[in-house]
Amino acid sequence: MTNNYEATLVLDTRGNEESVDEMLRTIEGTFRKNDAEVTEIRKLEKRRLSYETQRKHLGEGFFTVVYFTADSAKIKPLRAALKLDDNILLTYVGKLKTAVAA
Repeated sequence: MTNNYEATLVLDTRGNEESVDEMLRTIEGTFRKNDAEVTEIRKLEKRRLSYETQRKHLGEGFFTVVYFTADSAKIKPLRAALKLDDNILLTYVGKLKTAVAA
């Protein structure tokens, strides 16, 4: 069954905000490879992290929200693929009750 989801991603830009669009194109490809259809990407802003991540010791990251639809069986492999991306510091994937109006 296809459901609506959102993924909140914190990207490692290391002072290079111009690379955010390139990173998002790569991330969108990861969603497609895992049979997820991206409906909207919202670039938020660079924010200071309240704690250090396990993978990297950075003080800030670029927050992005990706809205997508996918079969529930595809979420676990998608999460695993996102964790492998070195440009993503933190990932949260949650199910939405309703679709997001674009």
